[in-house]
Amino acid sequence: MTTIAYKDGVIAGDSQSTGGGNLIISLATPKCFSKDGNLLGVCGLFGDNLKIIKWFHGGMEGDVPEINEDSEAIIVTANGDLFGFWENQTMTKLGGLDFYAIGSGSPIAFGALHMGATAIQAVEAAIAHDVYSGGEISSFSLREKVIAIKKIA
Repeated sequence: MTTIAYKDGVIAGDSQSTGGGNLIISLATPKCFSKDGNLLGVCGLFGDNLKIIKWFHGGMEGDVPEINEDSEAIIVTANGDLFGFWENQTMTKLGGLDFYAIGSGSPIAFGALHMGATAIQAVEAAIAHDVYSGGEISSFSLREKVIAIKKIA
């Protein structure tokens, strides 16, 4: 699947795509995006990810795309509101949270975030211990509006 982590205005994600349950398809698939000050992180089925990315880049107009139960996404709005996406067009505001993570590496990322790691460090921890997370880490910040790519050895 993947790992996406959010904390302190920064969203970060790995770039590994896995197919057939055990094949690494790519180590260079972008999963984090920024548009008009908003941040998006996607994981799960490729087709679902494309629907969410298209909706996001279209200004989040119209209905929230319907996605499969194996897909997830998070959006952080320019004002810092955090939303989670799940199957059946469910978009839920995740209020009162200091950090959040989705994907197969999320249990590892949550532990790292809880212990004080940044979003990037949390994804690094997940890459080290989750076989479905890997490749480079990309990140976007609400404050700086720039992408950073970190290569993992």
